[in-house]
Amino acid sequence: KIQAGGGIRDFDTAEAFAEAGASRIVVGTAAIDDPELIGRLVDRHADGLAVSVDARNGMVTTDGWTETTNVRAVDLMQRLALTGVATVIYTNVSIDGTLQGLDLAGTEAVARAFGGDVIYSGGVGSLEDIAALAKLRHRGLRGVIVGRALYLGRFTLKDALRVARDGAAR
Repeated sequence: KIQAGGGIRDFDTAEAFAEAGASRIVVGTAAIDDPELIGRLVDRHADGLAVSVDARNGMVTTDGWTETTNVRAVDLMQRLALTGVATVIYTNVSIDGTLQGLDLAGTEAVARAFGGDVIYSGGVGSLEDIAALAKLRHRGLRGVIVGRALYLGRFTLKDALRVARDGAAR
């Protein structure tokens, strides 16, 4: 399966990706700049749409994390839920790539505000972080994006999958 995202800010671009075979279209900045577009995409691609919500200190960022808006991430999550979005990719850009651990309270707050499926990204540096995130399943956390920790060999993918499944880092 192929997920396509980055720079999708209009309906025609999203449609082109879908027609080319993308199983999921990821839209970010447009959730702030063009909320009506999100509604149209939900109507057309409900199961094949994810909205990327990137936040710094609880405030939504746009344009590749270069602009910080005055919109709280929890407020955007509630709005997306009301629009019918089923999946959100939530990135805490303050800690993404740092390996310094999670903002677990902030992650739980946005997951609770959304109420749908959340995929988390940002700061994962240990199996303990993955175990902590696994405990948020009841809040709708359905996945985690891990990059640098795997690249640097902090743990293996096999161990990460085991911990995500079992909920405990041994």
